[in-house]
Amino acid sequence: ERFTGMKTDEECSGFKSANGRSMPKNMIIPQFPRPMEIKWYFLANATVRDELRAMYDASPGKERLREHDCRYRIHVRRGDHTATANRGGLIGNGSYACLVKSILKKDPAAKVCIYSEGATEDFGELAALPVEFHLDGDPFETFHNFVTAENLFVAHSLLSGAAAVLATQANIYGV
Repeated sequence: ERFTGMKTDEECSGFKSANGRSMPKNMIIPQFPRPMEIKWYFLANATVRDELRAMYDASPGKERLREHDCRYRIHVRRGDHTATANRGGLIGNGSYACLVKSILKKDPAAKVCIYSEGATEDFGELAALPVEFHLDGDPFETFHNFVTAENLFVAHSLLSGAAAVLATQANIYGV
């Protein structure tokens, strides 16, 4: 709550589960068929997104975070994935290199930043392109840079998915 500004809605404190059991006051469990549908529900509701963003902006602690000067911010999920491309949401370096080339073709002066884990050498042909890498960074700073992005490319990840909910000003793209 201290960093994000998010808190449980007081009106939901008496929530009962489908089987009639009471939930703890600080716990709200959305009833969706699949967990990843949660972010798309919030993305579709502008009123909820604006309210959540206002809570995020009002919370303290972000003054210590450095905002990166990047017009395009791309989340490349790596750390908890296997090395096999297109398995479990992992997208190969070639796909990201193609994306960056497309961005630079459309906007040659654009600054593109890649947010991920690992070493620059791990990114193959992507590392040869004019991009700025932010690797193994502070997760709060990374999240904040996703939230404040002008153009955000989200990975198959709750980190960038949650940031997309708050990034009301951004053009949001799935990778």
